[in-house]
Amino acid sequence: MSTRKGGLGRNLDSLIPTQIKSEDRVAAERNEVSVELIRPNPKQPRTVFDDDQLRELAASIREHNIRETFSFVTLLIGVNNQYRGRSIENYKQEFLALLNQSIAFAANKAGHVIVLSIPDWGVTPFADGRDRQKVAKEIDEFNAACKEIALANKCQYIEITESTRHNGQNAEYIVADKLHPSAKEYAIWAERLAGVVAKTLKK
Repeated sequence: MSTRKGGLGRNLDSLIPTQIKSEDRVAAERNEVSVELIRPNPKQPRTVFDDDQLRELAASIREHNIRETFSFVTLLIGVNNQYRGRSIENYKQEFLALLNQSIAFAANKAGHVIVLSIPDWGVTPFADGRDRQKVAKEIDEFNAACKEIALANKCQYIEITESTRHNGQNAEYIVADKLHPSAKEYAIWAERLAGVVAKTLKK
């Protein structure tokens, strides 16, 4: 395993240990925690994603040849590309690479990869003073590319952008930073995901 220092994606040993001491295993089996003692992690959900660290994580996944697979894989990517002024062509390249990785994680079952459209942050209070119409136009362009690539690769696509536009000014649907979705907004996405998963499992 890699011995490089720090940074997201640089030390997968800390996330996926290859060796577990016997005493640690026994302790893990015995530990029980009361639900009342569980508190939300104030640093989650994560709100800042560094592009370089994300690239390092992707490179680390390739380097360590991670082969674990999952019944379903979801992918929502692109808002940072738009926010940072990246080009559509750059997004298409990065999205396709991540989509292919997602398909691999879904045991090469493309139909079990579910892509969500990009939320429109331009409608939130965080975007006060910004060109909201420009943001919306660019989000639509990124989503068009996202949907085209997802469907061309036989993946599934869920539209959640309009929900974020409808609820973006409602304090119940965003968190304290006035930008990111709250549990209420995520519940809408989860319900749509659940419907797609249930339909796929019946095939």
